[in-house]
Amino acid sequence: MQKRLKVLAIETSCDETAAAIVSGFQNQGAISDTVIHSNVVASQAALHERFGGVFPEVAAREHVKAILPTIRLALHEGLGSDDPAALRTLNALAVTVGPGLIGSLLVGVETANALALSSQLPLVGINHMAGHFYSTFVPKPLRFPVLALLVSGGHTQLVWSAHPNQFKILGTTRDDAVGEAFDKAAALLGLPYPGGSQIEHLAHNAEQPTPFPVTRLEAYAFSYSGLKTALRREMEKHPHPTPGERANLAAGFQEAALKQLVEQTRAAASQHQPATVVVGGGVSINKQLREKLSDALSPLPVHFPDPALTGDNAAMIGVAALWHSLKQPLKERYDLKAEASLQLA
Repeated sequence: MQKRLKVLAIETSCDETAAAIVSGFQNQGAISDTVIHSNVVASQAALHERFGGVFPEVAAREHVKAILPTIRLALHEGLGSDDPAALRTLNALAVTVGPGLIGSLLVGVETANALALSSQLPLVGINHMAGHFYSTFVPKPLRFPVLALLVSGGHTQLVWSAHPNQFKILGTTRDDAVGEAFDKAAALLGLPYPGGSQIEHLAHNAEQPTPFPVTRLEAYAFSYSGLKTALRREMEKHPHPTPGERANLAAGFQEAALKQLVEQTRAAASQHQPATVVVGGGVSINKQLREKLSDALSPLPVHFPDPALTGDNAAMIGVAALWHSLKQPLKERYDLKAEASLQLA
C-alpha cells in the first residue's frame, strides 16, 4: 500500500540557509512520485565574495539571521501557510547534521531540534552528501546498483551504492576538492567567488586552451593541488595576461580538471558495472562535465540533478529523508548533534 510522506527539510552546512517541503510515496522499497513543494535558498555568496571564499564565523551569524524567515517562506510556499500549526500537516522534519562548517551546522540542527520538540514531529538527521546523492532521484527512483560522482566545493568522491541507503566510498580527493580548486583557480585569474561558473563562462571565449597536465593516480583517487600549481606557474610567466590569454588559461584548467573526473568515473563504471550513474554537487551543473561524462559512459544512463538542486539546498535533504524512512521508522527525538567531519559510509 502506498503511503505519501511529507517533510520539512533544513540545510545550513556551509553558506546557504535553506528550507524545503518535499513529499513522496513510500512504496515497495522505493520512494516514487517525489514532489518538491517549495525550495527556498538564502545565499550568502555576495557577502563572502570579498573574502574570496566562505568566512565560517560570518556564515554562522548570517544563518542565525536567516533561518526562521527562510523556514517561514518554505512553509508558506509549500503548505500555503507559515503558521506554526501548519507543521502538524507534515509527517516529519529533516536536517543536515554534517559534514560542513560546525558553526553553520549548529544553527540548523538546534533549530530542527526545537521545532521537533514544539511540534512533536519525528526528526531525522541527514548526511549532506547523501542529499547530493539523492538529488537526482526526482521525480522518480533510479535503478540500483548506482555509481555516484559527488563533486562540490568540499568533496570529490566516487561512491558505490548497491542498495538504497548503503554507501561505500570507492575513492576521494587527496587534497583539494574539485569545486575548491575551481574557486582557487578563479582567484588566480582575478575572477570573483564562487569560481566554477566564472571559469566556465570565461572558457567559452577561449581560442586555444592552454595545455595542463592531468594528474594520474591509482583508480578512483583525485588530486587538484598539482593542477592549481601549474596554473600559478603559468600566471607567473604571464603576470598581466590579455583577455584572450585568460580565457585560454581558464579553458585549459577546466579541461584538465574535468578530464580527471571523467577518467576515474569511467574506470569505476567499467569495473563495478552499475545500472545507473548519478552526478551530484555544485560542480554537476557544469555543461562540459555533463557532456563529456555522458559521452564517455554511453550507453550507460548518467543522471544529473535539476540545476536548482545542484548547489546546497534543502530539497535534496528532504528527498534523502524520504529514502531514509525506508531503512528505519522516523521517530520523535530532540537530541541530534552536528558533526563537521561526518562520513557518508
